[in-house]
Amino acid sequence: GRTLRVLLNKSSSDLGFSLEGGRGSSQGDRALTVKKVFLGGPVEQVFPGDEILEVKGHSLRGLRRLEAWNWIKRLPSGPVEVLLHRKHRL
Repeated sequence: GRTLRVLLNKSSSDLGFSLEGGRGSSQGDRALTVKKVFLGGPVEQVFPGDEILEVKGHSLRGLRRLEAWNWIKRLPSGPVEVLLHRKHRL
């Protein structure tokens, strides 16, 4: 796998993808990963299964999915740097 930084554009509510996993998830404590990339989202840069390590320099390790989602939602609209780990190319 590899770790990469991508610059995404945040809309008023999200970064163009949904999350799964996180602390206390239904599968136990897991890494936060991309579940689905929304239509019109960053389909060329982010893939389902990518692990989200940091958003705008803020580590998401150890957060619950809802905590991470709420933190992302509060970010101002515009460019946001995301650090992710890709296990393999889909």
